[in-house]
Amino acid sequence: MWAFWSALALLVITTVTMITVITDLSLFRATPLVYTAILVITGIGLGLIMQNRYYLPILRNMRFQGKLLLSPLSLLVLSVPAALVYIYYDLNGKESLSLLSALFTSLAAVFFLAFMFIVTLPSMATLLHLFKEVCGVREKSCSLPARTSGAILLLSFILLSVRWLTGFDASGLVLLLPLYALLLIILGIVLSADYRNGLSAKIASVPGVVIYSDMPAAGQEPVRGFRSTLLVADHYLDLISGRLDYLANHADGSYASEVVSTAVNTFDPALLPALKLIASGNRFGEHLSREAAGIIAVIEKYYSDPLRNSDLLRLSGISDKTAAARSIMLNRREPQVQEIVKLLADANIEIKRTGIIAAGRYGTMELREEVMQAVTYPETAREAYYVLRHFGPGQYGDIIGMAIRSTTSEKENLMIMSLLGMMPLSAALPYLNRFIDGGHINVRRKAATHLCMQGFVPQGKQRHRIEMALNETLHTIARLIALQLEAKRNRSFILAAALDYERDINYGFMFSLLTLLVGRSAAEVIISCSGDDTACGAAIAAETIDTVTSDSISRPLKALLGNHDDTHRLAELSLCFPLREINGRSVASFILASELNITGTWTKACALHRVAADGRGLDRELAVSFLFSNSQLLQEESARAIRTMNPEWYGEAESRLPETARQRIAAVVSGNVPDAALLFEKARFLSLCFSGIPEEKMLLLASSLRYSESYDAGSIPGIISWVVPSQNGKSGLYSLPVYDIATFVFYYSEYTDIFVNYMDNQGDMAVR
Repeated sequence: MWAFWSALALLVITTVTMITVITDLSLFRATPLVYTAILVITGIGLGLIMQNRYYLPILRNMRFQGKLLLSPLSLLVLSVPAALVYIYYDLNGKESLSLLSALFTSLAAVFFLAFMFIVTLPSMATLLHLFKEVCGVREKSCSLPARTSGAILLLSFILLSVRWLTGFDASGLVLLLPLYALLLIILGIVLSADYRNGLSAKIASVPGVVIYSDMPAAGQEPVRGFRSTLLVADHYLDLISGRLDYLANHADGSYASEVVSTAVNTFDPALLPALKLIASGNRFGEHLSREAAGIIAVIEKYYSDPLRNSDLLRLSGISDKTAAARSIMLNRREPQVQEIVKLLADANIEIKRTGIIAAGRYGTMELREEVMQAVTYPETAREAYYVLRHFGPGQYGDIIGMAIRSTTSEKENLMIMSLLGMMPLSAALPYLNRFIDGGHINVRRKAATHLCMQGFVPQGKQRHRIEMALNETLHTIARLIALQLEAKRNRSFILAAALDYERDINYGFMFSLLTLLVGRSAAEVIISCSGDDTACGAAIAAETIDTVTSDSISRPLKALLGNHDDTHRLAELSLCFPLREINGRSVASFILASELNITGTWTKACALHRVAADGRGLDRELAVSFLFSNSQLLQEESARAIRTMNPEWYGEAESRLPETARQRIAAVVSGNVPDAALLFEKARFLSLCFSGIPEEKMLLLASSLRYSESYDAGSIPGIISWVVPSQNGKSGLYSLPVYDIATFVFYYSEYTDIFVNYMDNQGDMAVR
């Protein structure tokens, strides 16, 4: 710190000396206002050019050591001629030498002050910021330039006042400037070494690699409330296989109630042992015991003579064929493989699920390929996942590649990722690399994150592929920043928020890739420093990038993370990647263009929503094309946009639409569907209820949310309901089955706590 404060004090002294010398020059005394104005304008112009460093490759590529030494070196180069000319002038008294000395002094002042305030002082602030983190120095580093400027003004005022009162000649002080410059260079070299040591200490202070596994813990701690009900699906194979330790020793009333509810809905005879345990005592309450005993009696009565007792199925809504298929669970002997294959081949989804569960209960490993194929279908994915997890990675590890297809949705890919997490890294690595190379950005991010947590270090071709993926992601982020800035400029706040989410996901993927390339310690320093959105943090991040990365990725990384505001980020990124001009074009049409595939469904829906609000900004071909989308959300929002721009466009395309979508789209175009019944409004509503979950993810839950303009005020068990405003001053009702929340949490387990807190705070299943 002594070197730091000495250098800062010497900077102040040098600046004050420079100002004093300038005010004693003949040029200043002759025309003080004009001379001062010329110096100020020249210095400000030079500073503005340097402020936008992307204009100057020298400044853009300069390392921290060069930034510390820039102003002292410029002072030394220009003050030495000024001092030598002044000595000659003092010896022979030629006026031309005085003017030449004044010229060199003026140039030294302009360049020194511009470099000092734009480059050196911010670098000193960065150095202090690093010292503060590493050594615990308590200083406000970002106020350093302001405090230094205040000290310069105060000392200059004092020194100029003394010179005015005493009348001494200050022009000879120009001889001190080269000496000051040499001292500043020496101190700068010392500080550069300190900076490197501090940066190394900061990187070394980051904890080592933590090995991570998706494998569930063997001894699961008991939980309570809504979280307990979510465990039932996870434990289902254990429950139907007679492994009832958790139910007997740890489960609470919510867990037992969910078991009973599952039995009522599925009529599964394999749950009879669990139901008998619940009914055998009052541990879960007398009411629940009676309810369990009642369903036991009904199930046993039905399966004792299915033909005579078929009327018992009416209340549950289960077909005779489905119930008959579930009788396979009653076999005391292990069923033949062909019996289970017959269930798996059935077109009825419930029967197919029964076959999958039967394969898991009886450990029919011969059917592991059939179960693996079931993972890729939304109707059977959950059951197949639990069975494969029960089989273990030793059974499915060699066939999991058959489930990885380009057409598989994000949800199913996330399940496959979870299965890969249970496998040894060496076996899962080829599949994880396939996920990283392409596909949905969230899946790519999770694959890269898993490799990071396992401490994987890529080499050779793998490293090159990861560098390519990183460059591609940086280009994507640059385009998202351009779109986001334009959306904010147009006050499209919903669209800007959607782009911000896209950007966060890409940032997460980028940082995971960066961790793979440079190691966790260095990546953590870059992430934490660039994330504080200060000039000091950005400078530390840029220097760390220069230290630990190769030239091929350091330039775009520094452009993104070495700036602390989006305008400068985008300006510098434009030098690294080709970015199309957005100004003057509709940002919504730019997002919806077919060649732009960097945004998800929700962002495109927000763009269409903006077009519908403006009544313009999209041509006919593009608007109509979204009517044929596989996404119901995009169909509805494009219908909204067509309704406000030109309803006749729909008439031209109506005959070409699939029958299943035509009626719904026509109702939206005609305005017969309330806005509250559309997926866009449902997703926004749910994101407000369950704060912290992005709308992109809420689309899965929004598709299960039902809207009604007429409603009963009474609560329905297993249903969450909200009274919401509707059109024409009326009220409507949103209703959401709790089962669908459990399905959502299964796919996106990272949001479990949000739903658990919400449900536990309500106390019941109905909300108004």
